[in-house]
Amino acid sequence: MPAPPPRLDGLRILVVEDEFLVSIALEDDLREAGATVVGPFNDLESGLDGAAREPFDLAVLDVNLNGTMIYPLADAIMASALPLMFLSGYGGADMPQRFAALPRLAKPYDLRRLIDTIARLAPSKESAMLKDRPATAMIPAKDFARARGWYADKLGLTPSEEFPDGGGAVYVLGGGLRAFLYPTEYAGTAQHTLLSFDSPDLAADMQALRAKGVSFLDYDLPGLKTVDGVATFGPVKNAWARDSEGNILGFVQGM
Repeated sequence: MPAPPPRLDGLRILVVEDEFLVSIALEDDLREAGATVVGPFNDLESGLDGAAREPFDLAVLDVNLNGTMIYPLADAIMASALPLMFLSGYGGADMPQRFAALPRLAKPYDLRRLIDTIARLAPSKESAMLKDRPATAMIPAKDFARARGWYADKLGLTPSEEFPDGGGAVYVLGGGLRAFLYPTEYAGTAQHTLLSFDSPDLAADMQALRAKGVSFLDYDLPGLKTVDGVATFGPVKNAWARDSEGNILGFVQGM
């Protein structure tokens, strides 16, 4: 007894197909297999617009859209490193060489072969499982009250949430990044940058922080040398300082 076809649950599949009956059948088949269909779009312009507006995991593309070739959209998808396949009456010899290695099924398509091909192309759920989840930077503190005061006085940070009895504080930084300040005896033991802040004007920020008593670190190591607290890597400038707990914070301009 043949094995059942793989499921496509959770996949968002961009579909561009100009034949109405084929597009309807394709949409129904993909949804029945568990996928979400982005589209279907029936011409190059709407396909390009849909691909720019809607997130998707892979694409199923007709080649000839009523006389207009799909190649600009295929090139854009390849440039974004997303997988795609063609569903077309065109043979591989009729298409540009850059698409020769891409999967292609003839119309009318065999449903099992279509589902199997998509399943092989689909990005691994395991490798992508965390890519859209919020992340939190962890900032250790030997003395939580002292550290909380330092971040307020020196950096102007106010917790968005605090836990009772000095159990920790959550900060929401630029871009929505969360940072959790928490008590631990191991604070200050790491010798790498714990948290780095973007700085549109590093010199001005350093001047303001020095006025508040913040000292910047100097390095003279192979591949890393600071001048007046600043290391320059082409257009990028970096500076580092320690917080009240000995953690290293970075400040970067031009990245």
